[in-house]
Parts: sequence; C-alpha cells; structure tokens
Amino acid sequence: MNRKADDKGLAPVAGHLPPAETALEGTLLPRAAPVRGFSSDEAAVQAYLLEFSERPNTQRAYAREVLRYQRWLREYQGKPLAAATREDVVAYKTFAKNPPANWRGRRGSHDGAPFVNGLTPAGLRQMVLILGGFYGYLQRTQHVEHNPFTVARERAPVDNSAQWRMRALKWDLLEDVIALLAAEADALDDGPPRHLVERELFAIQFLANLGLRRGEFASATSQELHYEDDPADGTRYWYLRITGKGRKTRDVALNSDALAAWRRWQQYMQRNGLNEPRGRLLAAFSTRGELERRGCSENTVYRIVQSAYARAAERLETSDPDGAERLREATPHRLRHSFATATVDAGARLDIVQKQLGHASIQTTTRYTGVDKLALAREMNRRKR
Repeated sequence: MNRKADDKGLAPVAGHLPPAETALEGTLLPRAAPVRGFSSDEAAVQAYLLEFSERPNTQRAYAREVLRYQRWLREYQGKPLAAATREDVVAYKTFAKNPPANWRGRRGSHDGAPFVNGLTPAGLRQMVLILGGFYGYLQRTQHVEHNPFTVARERAPVDNSAQWRMRALKWDLLEDVIALLAAEADALDDGPPRHLVERELFAIQFLANLGLRRGEFASATSQELHYEDDPADGTRYWYLRITGKGRKTRDVALNSDALAAWRRWQQYMQRNGLNEPRGRLLAAFSTRGELERRGCSENTVYRIVQSAYARAAERLETSDPDGAERLREATPHRLRHSFATATVDAGARLDIVQKQLGHASIQTTTRYTGVDKLALAREMNRRKR
C-alpha cells in the first residue's frame, strides 16, 4: 500500500475562503481517478483537490473540509489518513460541533484558524458527505484501504421533499425582513451608510424573487436585462440572461417585485452618482460604504445577505423569536429554496420552475413539491359516499 507516485507539479490550493454555496449541488466525487498510490497524505490531498480545478468554488469548499480534518487527525489523533477509524470520525464530529478558541477565526481571515463557529447539524452532514467522497477517491487511488466515513453517513428521510421545504424561509418572515430594511434605508440620508442598507435590500428582494444562485447574482450585469412584449396582449415582460452552472446561459423572468427592487436600486445608484465599473447589478462597497472597482464576488453576496439576516434577527427577537432564530441559522441559499417553494405552492408548473432555477433534471425541482398533511387528508375525504 502507499506505492510511490509521480507527485511533481501538484500545486497547492490557494488559501481558505468562506463557504460558497451553503448547500452543495452536483456530485461529491471527482472525475475518474488514476489508479495509483501517493508518496504522502499531502500529495494525495493536493491531487484530490486538483480534480476540481475547473470548479473553483467547489474546490474551495472541499479544501476547507479536507484540510481541517487532516490537520485535526494529525494533531489530535497522531494518525495519517489511512489509519482513521470510525471512532475517529465520531470524535471529529464532536470536535467540529464546538472547536476550541484557537481553532476559530474571523471569516475570510488567513490566520490558520479553520472554523468560524461550530458546525450546525446541516454543516456536519455536509462535512460527512465531502469527507466520505474524499476517502472514496483515496480508496480508488489505492492510498487507503477503507472509508471510515461510510458508516457515518446518515440515511436520508424517505420523504425528502419535506426536508427541502423546511430549508425555505416562510414568505411572511421574508416580507418582515424586507420591510425592516426598507424602513432602515428610508430613515437614512443618502451617503455611505445608506449605500450598504440599500444594497442589502436589493439583494434580499432580488434573490428571493428570482431564485438565483449566489454566483449567478454576483456576475449578473445590467446589459443582460432585456424585455419582450407579449404578442397576445402587449404586456411587457423583463428577463435577465445569466450564466449558471456548467457555463450554461438561461433567461430568468422578473416578477413585479424583482423589477421594483431593481428599479429602486438603479435610481438610488444614479441619484448618488454611483457607477459600477463592470456594469454589474450589484456594486462592491468598502465597509465604510465607498464604491470599489473590484466588483462583487460570491463571498461578497454571502456577507451582504448574512448581514441583513443578522440585523433583522436582532429586531425581531421580541416580536418573533422563532423567526429570529430561523434567520440566524439561515444562509443565502435559503432564499433560493424560499423562491422555489413559494412558486410551486402558487401552482406553477414544475417544468417552468425548473427552467427558472436552472435545474438540469426536473427530479431536482420535485424536492419542493411536498404536500401539506391537512390538504392531503381533506382531499382523501372528498369521496362520494
């Protein structure tokens, strides 16, 4: 075992970055791996991560999980990857729930602290899936003999539509968040502090009403907004052409709320002489509210939405403590779940929702088609007697 391999040219993966999509989509395994061993654990890790070089966001997310697990296994258990046991996996899950202070750092920092906070149950499930896929790769390349994470995987519930729908934020809660942000913005004079609040308001409204992924929103430009008139009645409909997963382009339709959010944001930007240099819909500001030329990234979108969630949760603590807790646990991707769930509940055809979300398979879209138990009981009792 651990036969020597040609590990030359394996470049290290750059830095530890905050999570990309809080929900990972697509395969958790890389492309077909060469059947060979590696000269060291470090070489094996680099080879695995290089399999994702064409998907940098996935690569960063996987690197974070793999590198901090490898560090823990080495420092706390004194073991190489091949010696890990089921007991080690259980111990690591306990550790990840509440890592010590010297393992925690500020999001986006490069101080070597691999955690921001302890992992939530959803974060732990994601960690197990990623590390299970990592060990599967190591098995195929004959670097390890067994996969200790296989036994740690939790069986998914039979009715997984209910699980996916639970990830959605209730629409009345989102309306409360939007109302709070709008009131906060309207109470401020134009200037850097208001720039940041107006941007949060636009981001929440736009994402919740279009169902975009963070990366799609970050790269969207005003040049890709266009309209077409309905030949039947002349109604004007607006669309945004975006580039999604796999570099595939699609047109998403703007509803009236998304269009109103964009118009408010554009009017505010124009009123204050703020011109996004790349034509992006979303402008990048410094923490002081000064316009920056670098443009927004997926991680910028993450911070914008999380900031809005945090402030709204603080204000809702007394009037809606359950809603405040939901916001504290939420990620930007929950807005995509919320859009999908609300659209399906409103009666939209699944193939239409699939096209809007950019799902390759309609089976993915069906995750949002849960049936309320009360509605089910009423329907089943409508039989003629």
